[in-house]
Amino acid sequence: MNIHIISCQVFYRDISYLAALSEHTTTVTWMEQGLHDTPDILRKKIIEEIDKIEYGVEHHLFKHNPDVIVLGYGLCSNGIVSIRSKTIPIVVPRTDDCIGIFLGSQQTYLELFKRYSGTYWLNNGWIESAFLPTPSNYEKLREQYIAQYGEDSAEFLMEQEVSWAEKYHYCGYIISPVYDSIQKQNFAREIAQYHHWEFLTFTGNHQILSHLLNGIFLTDEVLICSPGTEIVPSYDERKILAK
Repeated sequence: MNIHIISCQVFYRDISYLAALSEHTTTVTWMEQGLHDTPDILRKKIIEEIDKIEYGVEHHLFKHNPDVIVLGYGLCSNGIVSIRSKTIPIVVPRTDDCIGIFLGSQQTYLELFKRYSGTYWLNNGWIESAFLPTPSNYEKLREQYIAQYGEDSAEFLMEQEVSWAEKYHYCGYIISPVYDSIQKQNFAREIAQYHHWEFLTFTGNHQILSHLLNGIFLTDEVLICSPGTEIVPSYDERKILAK
C-alpha cells in the first residue's frame, strides 16, 4: 500500500519513526503547528494539499500513487470538517485532537479529561513546535504588542493573553514511546510551576498511529472517507462521519 500522510508537525518524531518501520511506502506532508487555532485556515491548507496530490496522480508525477491519504489530525476545532477528495480515500482518527492520538485512544483521553478536568497537555512534539506559555515567550509577545499598539494597549492585551491559564489546574506531560528526555520533562515541569499547575506524567501509546502507518484501519478508531464524500461532525462518540 502507498500511504500519503498530511500531518501536523507535532507528530514529526512519532510518525517518522513508525514510517521507517512500516512495510508500506509512506510519504508525508508536514503542516505547521497551531493551525487548529484557525480552523478555516487549517481546512483550506489541507484541501490545497489534497488537490496537489490528486493533480500529481492525474498527471503521472509520482513514482508511487497514494492508495490512501491519512490525516494526522483529530477533529481539531472542526478544522477537518467539509474536507473531501475526488479520487483517493481519506482516513482520519476519530479523536477530538492530537492528545487522543498521543494517548492511543479517544476513550483514554475522555477518561483522563473527566479525572483531571482543566489539564494543559504537553509532550516533546508540542515543546519542539508550539508557542509555549513561558515567561520569556510572554515577554517577547509583550514587546511585539508594545511595538504595534503602544504600552497601554499592550498591557491590556497581555492580560487577555494570560487569563486563560486560570482555567487550568494540571499540566499533563505525555511521555513518547519513541523519544523523550528528562530535559523536556523538566521544561514542562517549569511551565507547570510558573502557572501553579500540578504536574502529571502519562505514558503515551502509539496504537492509533501504528495502525495508521501499517494500513490497519479499524472503524472504531478511524473514519474512512470515500472519494466524493466529505467529513462531517457526528456529535456523538464517533466524532466524525462521511457524508
